[in-house]
Amino acid sequence: MGKDILIPVVALVLIFGPRLFHEVKDYLLKRQQLKAEIELKAEALRLKNSLELEKFINSENIFNTQNDRKQAKKAEPDDSLNQKRNSQYERY
Repeated sequence: MGKDILIPVVALVLIFGPRLFHEVKDYLLKRQQLKAEIELKAEALRLKNSLELEKFINSENIFNTQNDRKQAKKAEPDDSLNQKRNSQYERY
């Protein structure tokens, strides 16, 4: 009984084995290639985002320092009065 099943199984392995092996190999290579492409795109996107964030932070710092200078030049005594009014308003 064991010999009767062994011959068809060996025949099936010999017939379909190489093609199946080739298909599995191609699938694994494509999967690995897609993973590498995705990682590359993700790294490029991370780099782009970090550069944009750095530019934004630097431009905002420049903007804030310019505003601070303008506000220091325009400091008026009314500012303290407005601050007192605002603090009283915030209490309510």
